[in-house]
Amino acid sequence: MGRMTTRTQRVLADEEHRILSEIIEGWRQGRGTTGHDTLATIVQPDEVRRQNYNLNPRRYIVRPAARPIASDQSVAALRQELDRLHDEALTADAHVTDLLRRLRW
Repeated sequence: MGRMTTRTQRVLADEEHRILSEIIEGWRQGRGTTGHDTLATIVQPDEVRRQNYNLNPRRYIVRPAARPIASDQSVAALRQELDRLHDEALTADAHVTDLLRRLRW
């Protein structure tokens, strides 16, 4: 969240402040982090101890897995696009090779 304004300072936008306030308020009211599971989680002291008191969020927040491809048709379409791009790359390589040959490189 936020954007770096200097090498060591990050500034949050108003919307980011609102989201963080929602998370903290939900925790205070006992609702947990519902709806914000990719930004926050509640961790018991035992878990922090097991992590050698390391508070790096990556140790506790699980990111969702990549979105699976919808169907075999999607895979076929991706393969077709990959083949097309490969052909374009071969054509571009041949063109560059020809230009370099003309320049006697």
